[in-house]
Amino acid sequence: MLQTVLRLVGVQGFVALPKRWIVERTFGGLGRYRCHSKDYQRNPATGEALIQISMIHLMLRRLTPGHT
Repeated sequence: MLQTVLRLVGVQGFVALPKRWIVERTFGGLGRYRCHSKDYQRNPATGEALIQISMIHLMLRRLTPGHT
């Protein structure tokens, strides 16, 4: 389910929005892979497969004991 998170009325400055940091952290992790820096692929299925491979790599790194 997709839900829009809106800013509170009358609040100025930085306010942490719920759940948004999860998406931003995910995009930041994917940005570290060179294949995602530009749109190199001609076939959209290839780009999707590379994103899945990158996410599998990130999850395996996080699940590895002693990972810092």
